[in-house]
Amino acid sequence: MTCLDVVAAVIEPKLANTLIRRLNQTSPLENLTHVKRVRKSSVEEGKIQLSAVLCLSHGEGEQLESIPSDILELVHAYQLSPFIAKV
Repeated sequence: MTCLDVVAAVIEPKLANTLIRRLNQTSPLENLTHVKRVRKSSVEEGKIQLSAVLCLSHGEGEQLESIPSDILELVHAYQLSPFIAKV
């Protein structure tokens, strides 16, 4: 199976439930049922960091300009910093 580029962002744990519900409504990952939308990792001093897949990347390489407008609204509303990741 090949890796796909996705747009992801680090999210606040307290916002995870609300944000994931909105993402599932606006941008479901229908063809990526094997992919977990949220990834949990530990950072310094046992602090938890969550990163979430926002949508598939439709641009070339590191392009974030291809983010759909409904996802951009969430990025601005929650002050997220999107980045390209592989799944």
